[in-house]
Amino acid sequence: MNKSEITNIIAFGTLREDILLRYDFSVPLEKMEVKLDSYKSVIGGSVYNSCLFLSNYSKTIDITLLVPNCQMQLSTLFYEQYPNLHIIYNGSNMASHPLSIIGICKDGEKRIISCDNAANSDGLLNIVSKYISNCQLLYTSFYEINKDNYIRIAHIFSEINKTGKLVMLDLCPLLNTFSKHLITNILEFVSVLSGNELEYQALFNILKMKSAEAIFKKFKHINVLCIKQGEHGATILKRTTSNYKKPYEKYEHVIKEKIVAKNTVGCGDVFNAVIINGLINNKSLRHILDEAVEESRKIALGGLPWMQK
Repeated sequence: MNKSEITNIIAFGTLREDILLRYDFSVPLEKMEVKLDSYKSVIGGSVYNSCLFLSNYSKTIDITLLVPNCQMQLSTLFYEQYPNLHIIYNGSNMASHPLSIIGICKDGEKRIISCDNAANSDGLLNIVSKYISNCQLLYTSFYEINKDNYIRIAHIFSEINKTGKLVMLDLCPLLNTFSKHLITNILEFVSVLSGNELEYQALFNILKMKSAEAIFKKFKHINVLCIKQGEHGATILKRTTSNYKKPYEKYEHVIKEKIVAKNTVGCGDVFNAVIINGLINNKSLRHILDEAVEESRKIALGGLPWMQK
C-alpha cells in the first residue's frame, strides 16, 4: 500500500494499569478478607484501547498515540509490535501511573475503582500541538480533560477545526464532575461526539437540555452524535443542513437477541475505533453503525484480545 493511501490520525490519552478481577463490587464483603483464584494486570486506558484495536483492525490508518511519560508502562509496551501504531511520550516523568481495579460481574458488566495520579499535561499538550498539522482526525476522551488543561485543549481543537479536519471526543462516566463552562468550551470545536446513554443524560442535565436536537443547535461544529446503548445496540445521529424541519438523520441498530456477555471491558472503546475507521474511509453511517455494534458485541462475548494473554 502506498503512503498516499494511508490516513494519519493522532490521539492523546493516559496509559493505565488495569487490574481485572472476577468480583462483583456491588456485593458487600461479609468477611474481612476475600480470596480470588486469579487476576489479570494489563496496560489499559480508554484512548489506548481504541488505538490498539484500530491498529489491528485497519491497514489504511496510521495512528500516533501521544501519552505521558510513565517508564514502568512504556517499558512493557515497547516489547510489543503494533501495526500502524506509534506511541510517543513527553519528556516529564510521572511519579506513578493511574490505576483501575475492574470488577467483572457474573453478567459480564463491570464496576471500576480508579486512582488517578495526574501528570502535568503541559508537556503532553506541547507535543500534541506539534502533530496536529499532519492529521486528518484527532481523538481523545473526557478522561484526559480537567480544569487545569481544558483551555489549552479547546484551543488545540479549534486549530484542527479551522482546517476542516475532524475532532472526535468520547464522553466519560465522570462527566458530572465538570462544570457547564468547561464542557461548553470543550464541545465548541468538537466534530464527532460519542458516549453511552447515561453519559448523554448527564450531559443534557448539565447543559439544561432535553434532547440531542439541542446539542446540534448549541454546538455548530458537532455533526455526528454516537450513542452507545450496551446490549440494546447503538444509535447515530447526523446533522442535516438542507431540511430545517428535520434537524438530524437517525440511524439505529437494535440488538434483538439476548447477549450473554463475558466481559464488557473495552466494548465502548472498540465501538469508537470502528467509528473512526468508518468516518476516515468515508463509509456510510448505516454501514459504520452496523460494523461498530458487531465488533463491540464480539468483545462482550469474548473479551479484549490482548486481555487474553
